[in-house]
Amino acid sequence: MSRFVNIMTMAGHGKRFQNSKFNTPKALIKINKKPMFIQASKSMPKSKYNIFICHKNLASKYNLKQILKNEFSSNFTLITVKKVPQGQAKTCLLASKYLRDDDRIFIHSCDNLINFNHQILISSLKKFNGVIITTKPNKSHINNISMYGWVNIKNRIIKKITCKTRASKNPKHDFVITGSFAFQNKKIFVDLIKNLIKKKMKINNEYYLDMVFSNALIEKYKIKNLIVKSYYNWGTPKELINWKKKNKRSF
Repeated sequence: MSRFVNIMTMAGHGKRFQNSKFNTPKALIKINKKPMFIQASKSMPKSKYNIFICHKNLASKYNLKQILKNEFSSNFTLITVKKVPQGQAKTCLLASKYLRDDDRIFIHSCDNLINFNHQILISSLKKFNGVIITTKPNKSHINNISMYGWVNIKNRIIKKITCKTRASKNPKHDFVITGSFAFQNKKIFVDLIKNLIKKKMKINNEYYLDMVFSNALIEKYKIKNLIVKSYYNWGTPKELINWKKKNKRSF
């Protein structure tokens, strides 16, 4: 029987928070008394195996393994890197040696909380090679097109997936990529990321999962768009501050 495996990456620099003089690394900024990445992990489907990837300095300085033990007992693997990889897609590839061939894989960012139907995700992965998790755009998304990935759909069929550029002439009718993705199995996961790297499809010198799915569409893989019920983003200092102003209750 296939497993469901969650992967969360937090190996980046978090430069926008550093530039805004946050002393705590982004993934560990407290959201209602818990580190941001722990709150974000509540988005992930229930699983007996979770993989976290972070920089070695982050793990050792902040005792990340103990934080994970408190939340996930022994159902996790912590992968550390000495050098920041070239983007989330390349970071995720480090988890491949811990995966079984028939694993269904869910990838989630450390800086947002999404609410969606996990059963639809699980059933979708029986029919589709991959699932891209999106939300309807708000005013902030429309005003900051280049900060997000986009999905254009016509007649319920995905026509285009982009990264940091609009997918159509009218973005308000498109969907914003939340930073969460799923793969039907290990082979598809590895093949698509390696294919992206082979093609050198980088954005700002990084390999994005958005582009993995953009390329998957070009390669005729079957991709499903799954729209979230709610989406809270803490990915930039401004978004975090705005969220804290609007949400004063605990999760």
